[in-house]
Amino acid sequence: MVKFFFLFFEREKIYKKMNRTWNYATSEPNRLLLTIYWIMLIGFSILLFNLSQVKQRLFSKEKKIPLIFVRKYFHILAVFMFVPAYLHEVISIWKKKTINNF
Repeated sequence: MVKFFFLFFEREKIYKKMNRTWNYATSEPNRLLLTIYWIMLIGFSILLFNLSQVKQRLFSKEKKIPLIFVRKYFHILAVFMFVPAYLHEVISIWKKKTINNF
């Protein structure tokens, strides 16, 4: 019985955090576009990674992709995800500062 109440209250915390994150992500139109970009990029990367694994299994004697390629792929994905977000925040802060100066 105690376990049930713990899970119920823990679920409420998770819902509040998810709601707060969603509200932040959709608070500006550019952030919503960035969120959509991230979802599309993650979906495309999963598809591309799975296709490369299938190709590796069909045409190579080695059945696994070397770990160095997996790491490089992850680093490229991180750059494509976080550089646009960083630039968006920097430009947003710069616009707010210039508007407040006038």
